[in-house]
Amino acid sequence: MQQLLDHKGGYNDGTNPKYAAALDPTYSMRQIGQALGHVVNGKLDVAHYMYGQPLQFAPGTDSAYSNYGYLLLGAVVEKVTGMSYHAYLAQAVLQPAGISEVEVFATRAAGRTAHQAIAEDQYLGQDPLDLASTLNIPAVYGGDGEINEVGDPNDGTAASAEAMAQFAHSHAAWGNGGRAPGAARAGSTPGASTWVESRGDGIDWAYTVNTRNWPPTNGKTAATKAKGNQALKTTAFTLTVANGGTAGFVPSGHLLVDTVGNGTQLVAYTGVNAGANAFTGCTASANAGTASDGGNVKQASTAVGTPALTQTPFTLNVSKNGTQGFARAGMLLVTNSAKAQQVIHYTGLGANAFEGCTALMSGAGTTAAGAAVTQATLEASIDTLLNSIAL
Repeated sequence: MQQLLDHKGGYNDGTNPKYAAALDPTYSMRQIGQALGHVVNGKLDVAHYMYGQPLQFAPGTDSAYSNYGYLLLGAVVEKVTGMSYHAYLAQAVLQPAGISEVEVFATRAAGRTAHQAIAEDQYLGQDPLDLASTLNIPAVYGGDGEINEVGDPNDGTAASAEAMAQFAHSHAAWGNGGRAPGAARAGSTPGASTWVESRGDGIDWAYTVNTRNWPPTNGKTAATKAKGNQALKTTAFTLTVANGGTAGFVPSGHLLVDTVGNGTQLVAYTGVNAGANAFTGCTASANAGTASDGGNVKQASTAVGTPALTQTPFTLNVSKNGTQGFARAGMLLVTNSAKAQQVIHYTGLGANAFEGCTALMSGAGTTAAGAAVTQATLEASIDTLLNSIAL
């Protein structure tokens, strides 16, 4: 039981690169149903099929994330208690803690209640509940290969953000045991993206969003080449990165470079030498320090002037061609004049400006000339926003 809880049961869903990625049966219930000759109607059907599949490593000797391990744990709960997994979960864990907004998320749309969010996903797949059909159906209604009512211990259970935060207030957000300050857990499935975190100051927070499909961002990163630390200087220098690391970066612009002791530093560059894996004509501020071996190098834009970051619409001007590669609308992390990051929403994109900007917090301040502007992910936006609130 403990090995399954710790993901040491011998199964690898593909997250441990030391082993070949194996079948994740929780998202393969159509395949399993076809092998068994009938629709999967319980956790033991999945287990019976998996008994004929090899382990990826000897149990207890290594670890690899396994959705199937959670399904097996749910089967044990049902065998020992004589109750459904969800009924026992509600009785033994949720109700004593006053947590109510947790339900099994029905596979079919017809089984979902009016207060549940409409799940959205762009992908299609074949139906695990109709083995004779060859039609593709939405991933959110079974096309992902899972029957939620069977996979409720590993994926088929839905919870509100409030319920997740309540749970994390007395249980580890990740791992076993009680509340774990600093612990956090991300999760996603077709039609959902979630995060729960226990802060060190006693605050627990969570979000849940009804999709995991996001518009493309610039997302360009590279790593400094592990051949000694590279000084970031005010005089022109060349910044060498790992093989292929310059692919996708704009021909000239600005970078955010992780340093050994001075945090993230802004570096300007005037050229890209893809053959040499290098950014050329680089300059940094005085005493920027040295880039660490393997440190991150990200595309950045720089703000021009010192515009106020307000909650009334404004335009954020950036350096020439600085908006290349950014999403047409979305979120930014902007460093203000007090060197604190602020979350900015924008609705339009010009060659040198983000348009229709609004700050998510009042009193966000003023951006400094030369401040870094980076595309913000959903998690980074929410984390930055919440950590800026005095609680």
